[in-house]
Order: sequence, then structure tokens, then C-alpha cells
Amino acid sequence: VSNRPEIRIARQQERLATAAVHEARSAFLPQVSAQGTWELNGESWKSRSSTWVVGVVARISVFRGFADNASLAESHERERRRGIEASQIETLVRLDVQTAIARLEAARASEVVGRTAADSARAGPGRDDP
Repeated sequence: VSNRPEIRIARQQERLATAAVHEARSAFLPQVSAQGTWELNGESWKSRSSTWVVGVVARISVFRGFADNASLAESHERERRRGIEASQIETLVRLDVQTAIARLEAARASEVVGRTAADSARAGPGRDDP
């Protein structure tokens, strides 16, 4: 059952939905980023002058009209739905496996009945009588 591709895909989608929840939660955290550049200017190698720029940005989300809360709720719902879908797919695959096993057992039983009938037919009439 675990080797079926549809189960692998469903579990991967479930993991992606969980990652989306973590991403939506990160909107509530402050963000800090830094940036820097260094540049050389001049006409020859000996007369070059260097310049540099450094910048830091800090971003704090105060209020965005409940958009972050809505995004987090949507991500939670998507995660829940992906979990349910994965469970349904797993149940369908298990049913498919059980059906295949039942068909195999029915085919084996049919083979036994066929062999018994063939052996009985080869023995001919009256040989079984005492």
C-alpha cells in the first residue's frame, strides 16, 4: 500500500499544506533583512576608488486588516482537507488491494474446482462406484 504512487502524492500534498501553515504563521513574525554592495570605479587599476553601501530593513506587521489571520485559517483548512484526502486515498487503495486478494482467492478456488471436475471426467463414469 505504501508503494502506491497516489498515496505518495497525497502525502506529499499534505506535507506541502503543512509547510503553507508554517509560512502563514511567519507573517506574524518580524522580518529583518540586510543588503550590501561594494564597487570599484576608475579608469585604470592604479587609480580605482572603492565605494560601499550597507542597508538593513526591519519590518514589523502591526495590522493588515486581519489578512494574516485569514491566510493562516485558510492554510489550516487546506492542511485539514489534504489530510482527509490522503486518508480517503489510502482507504481506496486498501480496498483495491483487498479486492485484488479476493479475486485471486476466487481464481484459485475456481482452479481447484476445475481440476477436480477434469480429474473426475478423466476417471470416467462408473469407476467411482463400488
